[in-house]
Amino acid sequence: MSIVHKTAWRLALAQNSDVIFKAQTYTRADFTALRAWVQRIPIERIERIYYTDDAPQIRFGLEKFLTRMRHDLIERAIVCNPFLAEGLARARTGGAITVGILDTLVKAADARPSRPVPSDRVAQWFRPGTAKVLLGESLRTLADLKLFIEQRGPTWWRPVPRIGEQRARVIERWLNKNEDTAIAPHTQLTIAEDDIHQSHKSELTTSPLPLERIATLPSNLDGHDGRNRANAFCFIRARNDLEAVHAYLGKFRHQAHTFRAYQRELERLVLWCVLVRKTALSSMLVDDCEAYKDFIANPDPALVGPRQGRFTARWKPFAGQLSPNSQKQAIQIIRTAFVWLVNVRYLGGNPWIAVRDPSTEQALLPMQIDRALPSSLWEKTIAHLNDLCADQFASQLRTARAAILLMGESGLRRSEAARALSSKLRPTDNPELWRLDVLGKRSKWRMVPVSLRTYEAIQAHWDDLDNHGLPSPASTPESSSPILRPLRIPRTPIAQERHKDGSIGYSIGGLATLVVSTLGKIADSGHFSPQEIIKLKQTSAHAFRHTFGTTTIAQGLPHDVLQKILGHVSLATTSIYVQAEQKRILDESSKVFEAR
Repeated sequence: MSIVHKTAWRLALAQNSDVIFKAQTYTRADFTALRAWVQRIPIERIERIYYTDDAPQIRFGLEKFLTRMRHDLIERAIVCNPFLAEGLARARTGGAITVGILDTLVKAADARPSRPVPSDRVAQWFRPGTAKVLLGESLRTLADLKLFIEQRGPTWWRPVPRIGEQRARVIERWLNKNEDTAIAPHTQLTIAEDDIHQSHKSELTTSPLPLERIATLPSNLDGHDGRNRANAFCFIRARNDLEAVHAYLGKFRHQAHTFRAYQRELERLVLWCVLVRKTALSSMLVDDCEAYKDFIANPDPALVGPRQGRFTARWKPFAGQLSPNSQKQAIQIIRTAFVWLVNVRYLGGNPWIAVRDPSTEQALLPMQIDRALPSSLWEKTIAHLNDLCADQFASQLRTARAAILLMGESGLRRSEAARALSSKLRPTDNPELWRLDVLGKRSKWRMVPVSLRTYEAIQAHWDDLDNHGLPSPASTPESSSPILRPLRIPRTPIAQERHKDGSIGYSIGGLATLVVSTLGKIADSGHFSPQEIIKLKQTSAHAFRHTFGTTTIAQGLPHDVLQKILGHVSLATTSIYVQAEQKRILDESSKVFEAR
């Protein structure tokens, strides 16, 4: 008599998209043979006793068949009762099992699968490799995963390593099969970033929209007849406030970081004018400006929400209350934009010149150099990263190591590290030192030193490019390509098109994400103290530039030399690192005195 098991719920997160496997049918002889094999009876004797010579199990290879059968039963048992996962962890990886455990597997495998609940751990339902990746994003339960997907929208998988679009859709379909874990459909509305046509735009009426999705403003609020419109001939073709804002932002189309900052502040102002103040931007008076200054100190909850993609339905212009420094920056950006609108004769005057900046406390150290790593933790981090990079499959970590060393030992900004060119990296008379010319702020070139270990880390990254079949600067020295290039390209049309020739480097945000995720892995490795773990997890990519500044000052690098390496206009800016080193000396000294 054959025993047919019910179809098990089992996620197959491999490169294919199958999510439900039909259970294998086993005969009573199969179960008896498995029991005998578990009791270490020779495989040849099991073949003679339980099977004929032409049995498919024999042709398949009986030991291989029984091994696969055992693994299949373990997986079914875990699906039916996820709480068996920990107890069967060793058996899953090939460890021995007892006859008693085998009986449990047979009974559990024939039971009706349990239903997933939000509090279940991801490790109970997903294969180990996928579970490890999700845990790396702090997604411990199915509820965490559901919330993560809803907050990030349909492209939630892009920043998650080893979860491509195909696997993401498998996960979503599986979650949606159960009411308790189903993803809210309205959170998955999206529009491709390269496909914003007129049909995807809307009139701004009651709900906030990103600037690029606003087709028109309400006719009574669009500013075509604003009371502050200039009477003189206008130098731009803008017919209304929306077009005027786009015209101003067009100035920064080749400066991605500046463009995003200015777009964010003008977008918020437009939304406030239409949705809150009910006035046109070109009709704002001083009292309107003062009201907006009060507003950004305490935004309307309807315009505040978790960070979402700009092309998702849950996007909001504010992620929370702005710090005093952010409020001050917002007012300064808006005032500068109004100056330009007056200069091009779109506006008759600038009401913001009568508005004072929000008051802020002057920080002792204007730059956030307190996030710089102490020299001891910096060296410990690099040493542990070198150990991890010794694994031949750790190509992503080797890319991150090259980026971290470029910023931490050459003082590059993350944008400079992303844009650094291989053709600008050259040897010097000192075999321990290389030089790199980088294009920094204000479009100025400067020379920075590159240590031998940084150069060796870059070479290791280039070797990985060759091994992945991508053209590297080492194999094509005559080309001028980015020093750092991604080894894995997301399977999205935008990414595939951008990287189709394999010679495009990281975006600034992409490189920062790689560095921060690597620091998280290092912090969780178990080699660091609780204080060091907190420090590493609070470290951003830019903090390595500050690490370079503080460590080199402590080691005696002259201030004027550091100024030139970092590209500071003023020596006073560089002197901040001296203040930071003095503060560290006082902090460490106080610990000694307190111990006494």
